Amino acid sequence: MEFTNSFTVAASAEQVWSLLTQIEEVVPCVPNAQVTEMLSDNRFRGLIKIKLGPVQMSYRGEMTMEANEAARTIVLQGKGTAQGQGNAAGTVTVHVQEGSDGTDISVVSQVDVTGRVATFGRGIMQDVANRLVREFAQCLQQKLAAPSDAENRAAPEDTAPLPDAEPGGPEPVGAGTAGGPPAAPAPISASPPTSQPPPSGEVRVLDLLADVAKARLAEGLRALADRIDPS
Repeated sequence: MEFTNSFTVAASAEQVWSLLTQIEEVVPCVPNAQVTEMLSDNRFRGLIKIKLGPVQMSYRGEMTMEANEAARTIVLQGKGTAQGQGNAAGTVTVHVQEGSDGTDISVVSQVDVTGRVATFGRGIMQDVANRLVREFAQCLQQKLAAPSDAENRAAPEDTAPLPDAEPGGPEPVGAGTAGGPPAAPAPISASPPTSQPPPSGEVRVLDLLADVAKARLAEGLRALADRIDPS
């Protein structure tokens, strides 16, 4: 059986070709497919799970990839076995061409199957092929649209410099010698407060009270002296 599908991605033909020739990038875009072992640069073992109606099968096998850069054509050939459910072999030819809205990709699949899968009609298998290619195209577009590693690197945050000390003003917090710890704050002296003379009004009141006390003390002394010596 032969199936033909095509789609367009918004990227240059050079970008698309570079991605399609990397096995480790392309295989994860095939739904339910994975590389289990790389045998060489262009040959590998893999696994793919395919669901046809109520039946799901897992094919394990080998595949080779030949890329013709001059013609921008990739040919994949492989064969696999679904344990107890049959075998499959096929050739997939991918052609990359610059288009008016991006890059046009055509996929021609020639597949031979035996066992249980062979009992399904061509219509069901065509629907499965269409779905696989559609999901593959979406994954391919996402990979091509992803930013590069350089753009993903977060720029280091700017560190604001400490403000310079103004002439005659205090040093900024955390300022110290280069490469050393911040300078400790200058100690605050705890000098005892100096005594201040009382205001002039308080002086006059104190002097008056002192004079009254002296006068009363003198009168008391004279009265005491008269009692002792009345003459």
